[in-house]
Amino acid sequence: MANSFIHYTKSNNSKYGYLYTPRRDSNGNKVNDPVYIGKVIDEANNLYKNKERGVFKYTIENGYESADYTEINVVEENLILDFGDVFVFDEVFKKSQFYEIVKSILPNEADTLLALMYYKILGNNANVHAEEWWNGSYARILFPNAKLESQRISEFLARLGDEKIQREFFKRYLQFFPDEKGDGVLIDSMGLANKIDTYLTAVNNHCGNISNEMRLILILDRKTRMPLFFRYIQGNIVDVSTLTGTIEELKQFGVSICFAIMDAGYFSEQNITPLLESGISFVMRMKSNLNTYKAILHKNAENFETAENAVIFNNRLLYVKKVQTELYGHTVNAYVCMDYDRRYKEKYEYMLTAKEEDKTDAEIDEELKGKGMFVIITPEDVTKDEILPLYYTRQEIEQYFDVGNNLAGLTPIRVHKEEGIRGHLMLVFLVSIVLVTIEYLLSGESKKNSRKGSKSKAKKKYNKKDCMVNFRNLKCKVYDEVVLVKETTRKMNEIAKILGVDIPTKIILQ
Repeated sequence: MANSFIHYTKSNNSKYGYLYTPRRDSNGNKVNDPVYIGKVIDEANNLYKNKERGVFKYTIENGYESADYTEINVVEENLILDFGDVFVFDEVFKKSQFYEIVKSILPNEADTLLALMYYKILGNNANVHAEEWWNGSYARILFPNAKLESQRISEFLARLGDEKIQREFFKRYLQFFPDEKGDGVLIDSMGLANKIDTYLTAVNNHCGNISNEMRLILILDRKTRMPLFFRYIQGNIVDVSTLTGTIEELKQFGVSICFAIMDAGYFSEQNITPLLESGISFVMRMKSNLNTYKAILHKNAENFETAENAVIFNNRLLYVKKVQTELYGHTVNAYVCMDYDRRYKEKYEYMLTAKEEDKTDAEIDEELKGKGMFVIITPEDVTKDEILPLYYTRQEIEQYFDVGNNLAGLTPIRVHKEEGIRGHLMLVFLVSIVLVTIEYLLSGESKKNSRKGSKSKAKKKYNKKDCMVNFRNLKCKVYDEVVLVKETTRKMNEIAKILGVDIPTKIILQ
């Protein structure tokens, strides 16, 4: 231990000692292996205290020694920690059917995994700050064996990114989502902009926005809104070439897709033809640059704004007309839609510059016909009132990406090897399971579903952010044998009741 040294960290006005031992990793980089010593009682006399040894003396030269220091004034109150947020999230997740599956991913490192998941949910900061958060949180009591130093996290993410480990997880996880006819999945992708030097990062041009990125493909269960599966691909691969591969990967885990809702990025003959031939139903917006799209609009755009075609959806006025069309040798239903507000906004913005361009009045009139218009294609026979709610369920997946970025730390990506990237994406996937579970309870859906035939639409009072912000203010005091929880507020009690969590006033330490 000639090169070892003691490193100190501070949290909540307390100091903690770690023994650092330098070494070289497999790439020749210098890293420090930390071992927790204990809370510093008297630094000048090398006195520490931890749960296993009580009060003791430690030096690099002599190691652990009994502390013959009976007159030391050890403060009885050891810690004041953030309590409510991590306690509530853990209590909710423990009641879910996925908790034990997540713990079993890396069973010897379950504390690290769960602590890191809650850190991402509650902090969403860089991994370098995870240990500081853990030191000041009740997470250190829940997950005492968590290893959250920056280098340790990088190594952990590489292990979490192991292909065999992830396959085993999805094999068990996807058993909870039986293929029920009519439920189906939501499929979409997003670019993950980064500056990582890997084959996955490539130049992508999306709607004129050019960036270096990799792409994440995500599949959600349409009924529960739970994330089902994810894939990552090179940034320059377009959506149309990924659908078949995504469906085939899911088949390897026993999931046969019967119904899929997708955006226009997946609209192509190479996707639609195999879907129709294999009996997989779908709802998909048609690309506006196709001749078929232009022909449908040209044929149906006249006399479109009628009472017969009017639909009120999400307090918006739209017009919807159902027609049949031939698509790649198959007859499907096309729903020609016009968003009233969007149409006139787009027409106004277009006309501000159209007269200055070298276009004839006839050309301008033809282009104006398509403003605010879109076409939804499906082999399903649904009414004009049903098609918009059906298609716009895909907004759930867009909200997932928002949650991933804002609450789960999906971007920026701070790891630089493929195993680490895979582990990072897996961590975000697991975090999203917790977040969706919380949101599902807060929405009141579980209670509404339990009342058979109930059509209650009670307004949601709280969301995930409310839960985090309110319970972050609930502290606890940690003594040698007991944790005393501070008093709760009215809002805390209301949220806890919705989530089915009992907030204790005292927790006995084992």
